[in-house]
Amino acid sequence: TYLEILRGGGGILSTVRATRESTESDLMAQALKHLDTMMCHGTTTVEIKSGYGLSVDEELKSLRVIRELDKAHPIDVVSTFMGAHAVPPEYAGDTEGYVHHIISDMIPRVGEEGLAEFCDVFCEEGVFSVTQSRRILEAGLAYGLRPRIHADEMASLGGAELAAEIGAVSAEHLLYASEEGIRKMAERGVVATLLPA
Repeated sequence: TYLEILRGGGGILSTVRATRESTESDLMAQALKHLDTMMCHGTTTVEIKSGYGLSVDEELKSLRVIRELDKAHPIDVVSTFMGAHAVPPEYAGDTEGYVHHIISDMIPRVGEEGLAEFCDVFCEEGVFSVTQSRRILEAGLAYGLRPRIHADEMASLGGAELAAEIGAVSAEHLLYASEEGIRKMAERGVVATLLPA
């Protein structure tokens, strides 16, 4: 399963290794090619998320590249901090320690440098709990980072309800969102970002 692959160091963590090995110039060159292709298809605005560095230095590196992309390319680039995309290998077995690191070390730096407009979290069984996700998103709000959430992709954990409670701009995936969560999101005007492809 997706989570088994993640626990085995694949999926997101495979991309984390590649991102950590890349320089800012490498990331910039790759991203510019993607933006050029998107522009050829009519895209005018794109959100780019961090979340593949999972350390202070690597997340800041990615977010700085995103800021430069917005300056260098005709497409409008919107930046989202997603340090809570997965638990990195150095925090294996200590998710709570990593949550503390995000809240105490990452979010303040992102906020102080004005590197992102949004804060996102992967609220999912085996990744970040609803309680941990709430704490991360609230910490982001304290630094002016508007909340987004990856929620209920593989299990009905209550991510849709959290999206409504915290007033998230959007909630992504939602394959297992409860009827109650969907209703609450609709009432709060949370955009459901579905991934049918």
